[in-house]
Amino acid sequence: MTIGSFSNPTPTGASCRNYTDYTGLQAIPLPVGSTIPFSIITDNCNVATDNSRMLRVFVDFNNDGIFDPATEVAYQTPTAPQHGTISGSLTIPTTAVAKTYARMRIIVEETTDPNAIQPCGTYGAGETQDYRVVFGYSANDVGVSALEYPTQTICSSDSQLVSVRIHNYGSANQAAGIPVTTTITGGASPVTLTAVCKDSIPSGGEVVFTYNTAFATVAGTTYTIVSKTALSGDLNTSNDKDTAVIIVNSQGSAGTGSATVCGTTSASVLLHANTSGIDVPLWYETATSTTPLAAGNNTTTTVIPADKTYYLGVNDLVAKGGAPNKTVFTPTGTNQGAYFRLGGNFMMISTYVPLTIESAKMYIGHSGKITVTLATLLNLTWNSATSSNNYSFQPLYSTTFDVFATKLVPDSSFQINVPTSDNTDTGATYLLNIPVPNPGNYILITDCSPTTNAFLNVNINKDPYPITIPGVFSVTGNDFRDGKSDSIAYSHKFYYPFYNMGIRLMGCPTPRTAVTAQTEASPAVTLNGKLLSSSSATNNQWYVNDSLLEGHTGQTDTASIPGLYYTVVADPATGCQLTSNKVSYTPSGGDPNDAIGLKFWPVPAKYYLNLIFYMASAANTSVSLTNMLGQRVFEEDYADFSGLYSKQIPTGNLSSGIYTLQIIHGGQTWHKQLSVVR
Repeated sequence: MTIGSFSNPTPTGASCRNYTDYTGLQAIPLPVGSTIPFSIITDNCNVATDNSRMLRVFVDFNNDGIFDPATEVAYQTPTAPQHGTISGSLTIPTTAVAKTYARMRIIVEETTDPNAIQPCGTYGAGETQDYRVVFGYSANDVGVSALEYPTQTICSSDSQLVSVRIHNYGSANQAAGIPVTTTITGGASPVTLTAVCKDSIPSGGEVVFTYNTAFATVAGTTYTIVSKTALSGDLNTSNDKDTAVIIVNSQGSAGTGSATVCGTTSASVLLHANTSGIDVPLWYETATSTTPLAAGNNTTTTVIPADKTYYLGVNDLVAKGGAPNKTVFTPTGTNQGAYFRLGGNFMMISTYVPLTIESAKMYIGHSGKITVTLATLLNLTWNSATSSNNYSFQPLYSTTFDVFATKLVPDSSFQINVPTSDNTDTGATYLLNIPVPNPGNYILITDCSPTTNAFLNVNINKDPYPITIPGVFSVTGNDFRDGKSDSIAYSHKFYYPFYNMGIRLMGCPTPRTAVTAQTEASPAVTLNGKLLSSSSATNNQWYVNDSLLEGHTGQTDTASIPGLYYTVVADPATGCQLTSNKVSYTPSGGDPNDAIGLKFWPVPAKYYLNLIFYMASAANTSVSLTNMLGQRVFEEDYADFSGLYSKQIPTGNLSSGIYTLQIIHGGQTWHKQLSVVR
């Protein structure tokens, strides 16, 4: 008896037997979904007779311990031959479970009625043999083993990625491409995603494949996601398909907040949202904007719409991080970039809220694996001996994923330059799911396997960094340095390797709410003689010539030096810093010292002398003290000085007596006598 590669010859001189148990032999491999040829030689125990006989082969396909005569007949002879060779084939149904063992029973009986041959019972003349079989996989046998992403419970999204895990069950390596289809039902209408997985999958291996096309999920909806492969030559269709059910969380209540223009002449607006926990308020200019103006419960923006209306969306992030694609940069040379075997190279990022880097577009020159490590950069130095970077880091998270060549003609070289005219590579989206729970500055280190390379932009003519989603995420640079003083500027001529990065926030999005900004009136300041008065009774802080007057916080104040006076009122209710109008004070009287607001104290001085004056224009300035003998005991010079002079001059080492203070500013001179007492 021979079945496929298995053979069991009958020993020479064997006696006639009714039953033989061969289940102790090696199990006969029967690939699921395949057709296996066999041949069996029959002979006669009584050489005087050569009666007609029929053959039936039973296989316990469902492995329930019972041969079903209706459903588990793998073969029966169509006619009733005499002794000799009976050849045929066994068809293994796809319902058989691979990697399981079962019993096979072969019965040859002298009869012309195949229905007379039952799997169990007696017969007049014939023989039964039992064998052990193992259901296996055929050479070409792949299938979707699981829905990798989204997970079972998710938030609503206008661009939900779908990633499936494809397993190679067969004995042949798969590298020619596997058609895969995913159908999503449960929404308003079915969504079908189709693609060809170009990953190389070894026998027994699997990859995670991500569709480049996303679909929109609706809050409070349950979706059924059916994914299946359609590999040519795959005879076992029972493991092609996977079915998963995902539930989209119900939509939360819309956020609430306020917006305040701090004064009629303000160039910025204070934005305040009432959120807590993991929720991130995002502020938009319109109801359909994709990039937020700002993020946070208490933030600002300099964008003021004509109607002063903003749109608050909690966790409602649509924008992608980093450069959208490799064609957005204009190179200065003949090459737009190169496929490069990255090894330890990193992208620098900053995060401002807890988030997950969900996905990224990449351009791959040859299939293989890529490892990405999220880390904190500890230091980065240039090693002149090796003309390379030295850096240390603290790793936080690492993921390794399969990539396939998006380059039309795959090439595993270390570096392949790409001319500016070549835009044939459109890239592919890869699932990353890198959690970044704590806001901060990080690096994303990329390591390619020995056959893999990824595209990077070079010779960028204009510094693209930082590339920012305001208040959420920013790409700030990379590790390419040249050891020169402008090494950071040099590194900013490069961009790699992640494009169109999907950023997922921790909480679920809510509908956007319109928030109209209110304008808070600025305080008004008046001047009567030397008396300054504010229209605000509290929270004043007075300034002169843009210099803070420490301790001057009342509703009224006294002008002491010439210049422009104003107050800034801090409103604790809105957070506004409201700047008043400015009033000009010019001292009156015949004393020229009043024109510069010259003042000093204490009088007499003992250990120190406080001196203040104000110069409206810039000129070389000298300040000195001279004793009665004409000796200069203190002098300081200032080039092109203007503004407020306020200094404490030490006098503790001076003798008691009369001193002359002299101030020279440009071509003008001021004098004042003062006394020092020890």
